[in-house]
Amino acid sequence: MTEEPRASEPSLGAIMAAIQDLKTFLGPKLDAVTIDVTLLWTHLQKMSDKVMLVESHISLLHSMSKKMEEQVQCLTRQQEMMVARL
Repeated sequence: MTEEPRASEPSLGAIMAAIQDLKTFLGPKLDAVTIDVTLLWTHLQKMSDKVMLVESHISLLHSMSKKMEEQVQCLTRQQEMMVARL
């Protein structure tokens, strides 16, 4: 035996119709949100790539700075030795 829905309870058909109405109403909005999220994700990935490139450049500049510092120290020692010879 199945129970008949009470007058205050919606039927399964009414619930399904309401769900379909929501899908129809929200569908385009959800599609737009999905597109926005996809664009945002793509933008974030590009930004991440740029950040990694900047980090790489910073690392390279740091390495170059260390080498230049070593060269300056070497040149300073050579200059001091030349002055000592005079």
